[in-house]
Amino acid sequence: MRVIVMKSAKKDYKSLPVEVKNKIKKVIRQLRKDQLDPEKLTGMKNIWKIKVGNYRMVMEKIEGNLHLQYIELRKDVYKNL
Repeated sequence: MRVIVMKSAKKDYKSLPVEVKNKIKKVIRQLRKDQLDPEKLTGMKNIWKIKVGNYRMVMEKIEGNLHLQYIELRKDVYKNL
C-alpha cells in the first residue's frame, strides 16, 4: 500500500521525541509492506488511525492510498476532526 506523508504530518513528526519517531518510521514501513492494518474511525467515512504509544497517526484513504494527515497525542487528536 502506498503511504503519502502530508506536509502537516511532516511538521508534527519533527516535534516528536526520538523514540516516537523511530516507532512511527517502523509503522510506516509496515504499512507499505501491508503488514499492518489501520483501524477505521467510527462515524467517519475515509478516516483511519494507528495507535503508536500515546500518539495517534490519522490517515485518510484516497483511491487505495493512505494519506498521513497528522500525528498527535491521543488526548488532542480527535479535537481536529
